[in-house]
Amino acid sequence: TLIKQETYPDPKDPSKTRYRKYRQNQLSNVTMVLKPCGEEEKQHLLIRKIAGNQDAQLHLVQKISTMLFDLFGSRHSGLPRYRGRVTISGGDYDLKNDLILATPLAMMLEASIANTPLRGDIHVCATIDANGKLTTPPDFWEMLTPLRESSSGGRLIVTPECADLMVQLLVYGEPDFFTRWEVLTAGTLDEAMAAATQTTEGDLHEASQLFASIQQLANKSAVTKLAVNRAVRTRLANIINLAPNHLSSKILLIQGSGKRPMRLSKIALAHALLPVVQKMNQHLKQDVDPSAISGKDMKKYHDQARQDLDKLEQFMDRSKQGLYPEAEELANDFRRIAAMKRRASGDYEREDENAAKLGVFYRKMLRTSETLLAKTIAATSLTPKPENNQTNDH
Repeated sequence: TLIKQETYPDPKDPSKTRYRKYRQNQLSNVTMVLKPCGEEEKQHLLIRKIAGNQDAQLHLVQKISTMLFDLFGSRHSGLPRYRGRVTISGGDYDLKNDLILATPLAMMLEASIANTPLRGDIHVCATIDANGKLTTPPDFWEMLTPLRESSSGGRLIVTPECADLMVQLLVYGEPDFFTRWEVLTAGTLDEAMAAATQTTEGDLHEASQLFASIQQLANKSAVTKLAVNRAVRTRLANIINLAPNHLSSKILLIQGSGKRPMRLSKIALAHALLPVVQKMNQHLKQDVDPSAISGKDMKKYHDQARQDLDKLEQFMDRSKQGLYPEAEELANDFRRIAAMKRRASGDYEREDENAAKLGVFYRKMLRTSETLLAKTIAATSLTPKPENNQTNDH
């Protein structure tokens, strides 16, 4: 997630320019330059273009630096001293990403130490800890959005517990995601490095060559047809035998098995609802004086939320709606409070009474949104699976 900036003309004076910042999930290149430093010099990591105030920036850099020093101090002895400069393309690194940046940095450091260049098309959606273990980021589903929208592809590394969630892309009718992106799972830094280096060897190399032939077929034929083709399915099964962490092949087999999911699972629905609930909560947390509520803004927030929620309806199992009805009710409350504000407008005789009612309703909405947000976050929790049981083969 990046913080981007755009310009727009001042509504009161078009000759002047104003700036606004906004969040956007997008693919971003991360580069790192290392320079040796002497014993008397302090090792440090300089990360350019981090959003937020200076204290928050320094705190995040310190967290990432400490974690990386701990990780590589335990993995390697007698390492030379370096200073590093990190550059992120596309915008300012959002503080809410927290330690996600540490994963590509750890992979680049390991590649430098081992003198094993990384592939240029590697994308990683995971967070690393000081023991080299990879975990799933809280906003993993949102991180998939730019990958889903991209017309290009590459090799994508995710954690094993993401497997069942990624199968849900089939509900959206996106089996081609798994031919554009060769998705591999990795639970540790070593497993990620095995998937990310330019020169792979052994079974993974053979599996990747087999998969490349399927990707070539996908350029000429619909993936839905390929997934049911007997020869292609045999090739996919062979890939899995060679590389059990080859998630793309597993999910393509599910696509053509006649048993692909038709409706979102409860956890996938929670992930899809999370950004909608977060937006509604953010609107209510703006510390607005209830008497100064804008009915026009409340109606706009209602329309935005309903638009996002309505898109999900076609993918839902009505018997397993999860938190959807609660999110729908909260969205409708924005319309209700907009109507309350409209009716109260101009009613000067009951101005205090109307303001009190608006305040009560507004605070009720805020409490509801806080509770719903906590429940939605809890519902998105992924339970780690044993490494040899990532997704059922079909």
